[in-house]
Amino acid sequence: MIEKFKEISLYVVMAVAIAGMGVLIESDFLSNYLEENLITLLIALLAINTTTSSVVMTKLKEIADATGGNFVNTIA
Repeated sequence: MIEKFKEISLYVVMAVAIAGMGVLIESDFLSNYLEENLITLLIALLAINTTTSSVVMTKLKEIADATGGNFVNTIA
């Protein structure tokens, strides 16, 4: 849990640093890029997340069938 918190904190700090650099050099590239492509980026991330979840659930099903393991609470 602590490792996940550290990872998320790192990403937040990096995002603030990148945004701060944009403000510092008075660049509006990032905001313009996000205005034009935000929906496309979100759809791509959703597709990646859905595919990854499907692969994980398929592998858990294969493991459960092969070993008789119980992953009922894992796939919820």
